[in-house]
Amino acid sequence: EHPGNDVKTFHNEQDAYCKSLFAAGDEGVRDFQNTHEAFKVWWDSFAGRFSVERSIDEKRDKLYEKLSAATEGNALNIGIIYDDCRLADTDGAASYAVASIRDFYVNEKELAAKWQKRPG
Repeated sequence: EHPGNDVKTFHNEQDAYCKSLFAAGDEGVRDFQNTHEAFKVWWDSFAGRFSVERSIDEKRDKLYEKLSAATEGNALNIGIIYDDCRLADTDGAASYAVASIRDFYVNEKELAAKWQKRPG
């Protein structure tokens, strides 16, 4: 429910992520941990998080302004995720919507239309 809880959710659900994305057994767990550590190093670097966030700043702001005007002031938190989500439903809720960076660029009009129709 809160974007700041992503890391907490990830840690609570690590087994599900590992089982869904990697081979069963000790080698799969080790590969998962190595992949996660490598991603964290990249993400926490200047090039990682900064490049992703900067790549969507202007588009995000324009989309948010458009949606805010269309939803008559109802709050909407937009979560942009790194890659397509294969483990959960990203339809969101009345006050929260999720999209991958790719969808954010490629399907901007469809996302805006879908998010404008959300309940709330």
